[in-house]
Amino acid sequence: MLDAGRVRRFRREAAALAGRNAALERQADQAVAAERARIARELHDIVAHHLSVVVLQAAGARASGKPADGALLKIERSGREALTEMRRLLGVLRESPMRPA
Repeated sequence: MLDAGRVRRFRREAAALAGRNAALERQADQAVAAERARIARELHDIVAHHLSVVVLQAAGARASGKPADGALLKIERSGREALTEMRRLLGVLRESPMRPA
């Protein structure tokens, strides 16, 4: 049979464990949010870089007045690289387990 002292101790321990559990969950949520923000910044940097290259190559090809085969090849390659990187990063985001709110 449990005495009143043990019951109080068990309740205190249970409350302490619940508090630690809540703190760990908050910490995990913050880590997930920070990682998602990092991935979003990386995705933005990749897409912005490749789109800048595409725009500059297209403008250069148009301004040169020459056949644009080389520029078009660079534009195509840069666009494909951007799409590949974006798909890779989006795949990482999709694979991340979502915690219920």
